[in-house]
Amino acid sequence: MFKLQLRTMDKGTDNPVCNEEIPNVRQTSTSPVQRISIKEDESQNLEEGSCGWGTFTPDCLKYCNTPKGYLLFYSLLAIVQGIIVNGLVNINLSTIEKRYNLASFYSGIISSSYDISFCALCLFVAFYGQKGHKPRWLTFSAFMLGLGSIVFCLPQFINGLYKYGAELKGSLCSFENNHCENCALLCSPNFNFLYIFILGQLLCGVGGVPLYTLGTAYIDECVPHEKSSLYIGCYFVFSVDLQINDSRWLGAWWIGFLMCWVLMMLKNSVFMCLTISTCTEMVSLAGLGTFLPKFMETQFGQTASQAAILGGLVLAPGAIFGQIISGIIISKLKLGCDKMIKMAIIMTTLALTCLAVFIFAKCDNVPLAGVNRPYESTITSNKFELEASCNANCSCLQSFYNPICGANGVQYFSACYGGCTHLTEQIYQNCSCIQNFNHTFVAHTGKCPSTCKQMPIIMCFLLIYVIFIFMSSIPVTVSTLRCVPDSQRSFSLGVQWVFVRLLGSIPGPVLFGAVIDKSCILWNEDDSGIKGACWVYNNARMVHLLVAISKFNSYQFCTIGCCILPTKYSVNPLYSIFCEKNEGEKACSPIADHLAVTPTVFLR
Repeated sequence: MFKLQLRTMDKGTDNPVCNEEIPNVRQTSTSPVQRISIKEDESQNLEEGSCGWGTFTPDCLKYCNTPKGYLLFYSLLAIVQGIIVNGLVNINLSTIEKRYNLASFYSGIISSSYDISFCALCLFVAFYGQKGHKPRWLTFSAFMLGLGSIVFCLPQFINGLYKYGAELKGSLCSFENNHCENCALLCSPNFNFLYIFILGQLLCGVGGVPLYTLGTAYIDECVPHEKSSLYIGCYFVFSVDLQINDSRWLGAWWIGFLMCWVLMMLKNSVFMCLTISTCTEMVSLAGLGTFLPKFMETQFGQTASQAAILGGLVLAPGAIFGQIISGIIISKLKLGCDKMIKMAIIMTTLALTCLAVFIFAKCDNVPLAGVNRPYESTITSNKFELEASCNANCSCLQSFYNPICGANGVQYFSACYGGCTHLTEQIYQNCSCIQNFNHTFVAHTGKCPSTCKQMPIIMCFLLIYVIFIFMSSIPVTVSTLRCVPDSQRSFSLGVQWVFVRLLGSIPGPVLFGAVIDKSCILWNEDDSGIKGACWVYNNARMVHLLVAISKFNSYQFCTIGCCILPTKYSVNPLYSIFCEKNEGEKACSPIADHLAVTPTVFLR
């Protein structure tokens, strides 16, 4: 039985652990030099081939049929995918929340919908795609990303232009009763459009499956092993309705093979430890990546567009430099399996240190009358309410949040709650609730500027955190490709992505959205008490909750990987052998122990 298992695993296998020859176990393995020469011959054959459409194969397109040509177009597709999924969706979530009156919990569901469809189709695409035409699968990926983007935009065209406050008669303090037509509808969550956003994300998730399973494995198949780290690093920079009672179900002969392959992956202790360690940090990365613009907007008092720019200035350079530097280090130093794992451990440890700075470097809330600061007329009271004696007769509505900044440096929910009766060129006058030492009663539209001096420090440490996190992604990706047989590389990435989605990127945004909602101190509520979007958050509470939940999940999953996986799944001796270098030094010291405590991340 043991010999049969070895012969089965030997077919098409480079090295199941560290891409080094294991003595006295597999005599039929090719040497590393032979493998490299084979890869170089394959690369040369690709360079000599023609490329085009049908009979149209001009010589100028031959470059496209090379590893570098493939990497170029593959990276362009990754750029578009990253802009859509990790960029445009995330930076507009706060705007979508206010536009359609949704809580952060629901915006987290929108973000996670991408990973739900990815997870559902990942194994099937990896199983069939690894034996098919991988570049054509990537064409399908591009089509689905475009279709999903169109569907995601439909609510804007279906619902029409946004008429903010059009239903409100009299935004100033008035002794006449202000009223809001269809106010219950405007203050309640609009779930009809929520479903359209989810559908758009589901379609984008279908398009992302071939990109991260077949595309990455295809790079490793087309280039020599010592260059694959550099190629993968360059890429990551830019990174049937059938029921059981249906008679056609009897034809699903492939399920047995599919389940066998999944079980083989589960029995690979190295692979499983890599996967669990990836899930640990993906919870934090997916949550922080989704709500980083909201974090910037809340902590620093920035607009949605300014927060998006700040987030882009941190994430884009950090991801680019982190992954390029990591790929170059692995390629130039020719790091073995143990060195790559140690590198990932060091990088994630440094990233954890940077994240701890957020506990001390945080910004206080801007004073908001009636929410975190009493009105001037109730300065001796500890009870915070929007309505005070200075605006009691103004008939103000809490349906629309339109803040103004008073001359006293205090922010007010709206001009009505500030007691303002006149407006001249965006300057409010005769505001009964606003006083200062010059005895002027004026305010201007918009939020008060944040006086936080911690923003440069927070931005610097956040940039360093992103660099370290993305430096750990390349060695883990390469280690994953090296710890499985060649014939199972695409499928192994598919299995890994299923676990990463299920345990990481799907619950991450939802969990972080729920945590952010816990820090809300002022909700938009209708007459029946149904909560919509959050108007104001407690900055200090938000920082503490985000840091605590991200690290709690990391340590929780790492503990499970350390205590359970090495003993439960280490049943295949082929994956438990430590590979040795030519000098006799161990290249993989207890590898399961290293991997089980290494939080790592991947792009979405």
